Amino acid sequence: MSREKSIFEQMGGTYTEIDGILYPNIRIGEEQTETMQDVFSGKYGDLWKKYMKENQPERYYHLVHTGQLKQKAAEVNCEQLQSGGR
Repeated sequence: MSREKSIFEQMGGTYTEIDGILYPNIRIGEEQTETMQDVFSGKYGDLWKKYMKENQPERYYHLVHTGQLKQKAAEVNCEQLQSGGR
């Protein structure tokens, strides 16, 4: 017996079955792609992420959910290294 695909499956989502219950395989923001995990944020990028999380949580979580946090942190790190870490 075949069933109709859910909207989640039509969009490319998958499920994991545990004890007869289907759980969607969901990842949030920065975990979404393999290539994003390879981005090195560095010392200044890590400091920036901590600052953003504590002082601008809305923007921080927006970057997490859109998968842009690590890339932006790496950019901040590069900028700081080029300016001598000031």
